[in-house]
Amino acid sequence: MDKPRKPYRTGETASVNNISGIKGVSWHEDTQRWRARALKNGKTRHVGLFKTKEEAGQAAAEAREKHRKIANKEKT
Repeated sequence: MDKPRKPYRTGETASVNNISGIKGVSWHEDTQRWRARALKNGKTRHVGLFKTKEEAGQAAAEAREKHRKIANKEKT
């Protein structure tokens, strides 16, 4: 019996497996800090390490917005 597939998720919501609850934010065990990441040209880019998950979330959101603006500018 096949497992039901999860619907494809887009937008600003975090994955159901996301521990932080914030898209692009995960716990970095080695440094004991929150890691922010964002996609750029289909590749995951490291944004930075932060003391709080809220700071990491803000940085990840800003990086996504920056990449969106650049991508939209290149299309025109």
